[in-house]
Amino acid sequence: MQIGFEAKRIFQNVTGLGNYARNLVDALSRFEPQNHYHLFAPKQTALFDSNQYSNVTVHTPQHFLHKQFKAYWRSKAMTHDIASQKMDIFHGLSAELPHGLEKLPLAKIVSVHDLIYERYPEQYKRADVIISRKKTIRACQVADGIAAMSVQTKQDLIDLYKIPADKITVTYQSCHEDFLIKKNADELLTVKSRYQLPEQFFLSVGSIIERKGLLKICQAMTLMRETIPLLVIGRGGGEYEKQVKNFIHSHGLSSRVLFLNEHAHAAHIDYKSGNDFPAIFQQAKALIYPSLFEGFGIPVLEAISSGIPVITGEFSSLPEAGGGGALYINPHDEHAIAHAMEQLLHDEKLCFQLAENGLLHAKNFTKEKIAAQTMALYRSFL
Repeated sequence: MQIGFEAKRIFQNVTGLGNYARNLVDALSRFEPQNHYHLFAPKQTALFDSNQYSNVTVHTPQHFLHKQFKAYWRSKAMTHDIASQKMDIFHGLSAELPHGLEKLPLAKIVSVHDLIYERYPEQYKRADVIISRKKTIRACQVADGIAAMSVQTKQDLIDLYKIPADKITVTYQSCHEDFLIKKNADELLTVKSRYQLPEQFFLSVGSIIERKGLLKICQAMTLMRETIPLLVIGRGGGEYEKQVKNFIHSHGLSSRVLFLNEHAHAAHIDYKSGNDFPAIFQQAKALIYPSLFEGFGIPVLEAISSGIPVITGEFSSLPEAGGGGALYINPHDEHAIAHAMEQLLHDEKLCFQLAENGLLHAKNFTKEKIAAQTMALYRSFL
């Protein structure tokens, strides 16, 4: 089969959507090597090395005007290039499909990660909500099949956009396989020294935005009789990050909440690429991830794959991601977060059991299984 992907985020997004897209293409090319995979992207970058795959080809704008107006190429003119390659399937990896695709004789698939902007519109610009809604609804209407990242996302599509249930298939995500590989002592020490990691620490991973709950973790730390440092991996900006940092300063937490993005080595290639993250995860006491809502929650999967316990929200798709490897709390309640953190600080048996449960649950999300799920979806439309 000739399978095409809308691949902008493979080459331009370093976090969630980009990681999903890169992991999926890697999984399919390795575990379903009989197909050829075509990546249609406005530009090619070092984020994804297509040269390591004999069955992957990258297509970028070739016409002078399309090179100058890449957004137009991606939304409309790309359809001509897709048609010229005679695709059997085209898969939009981030809730959109190019205009004109509905006229082509190929199977059309779209991935929808979440409808968080509908549930928490106040945390987005109004224009972004309108654009996201319009793109997603149109893509779902044009698509023959929809790949939802979780049962929660499937239900949201049914409830909020009235998409027929039989048009939606849950196809989970995988995380990078490095999280499953136990690092040796030398590798752990190298990373520990590079970032001056504390002997013990809790870990927070994710964008520094209100929905992710970093402020709630900091509030929880002030309620605890005893705690360890919190290491934060994530980018922010804006008023919420200022609010978090003001709280940290006013409550004497500056020496206990460490922002790794501000470390001198945050410019290191292995930090920017995420190559050092598995070794950081594996040295953490636990991941604290009190998100209000997620389409899936990749940091939770990364943590359980790393063999560490998780504290996360009891809502949305997070129990799907964490399985038996997490303590589930009300993310609005800093007292509940503090209690769970204290449990993990003082109950080694609980930590061990959660870690064991998490590693078992993580086996449901291997790249091989994700590739098989996705290929089954493709074949159902051929």
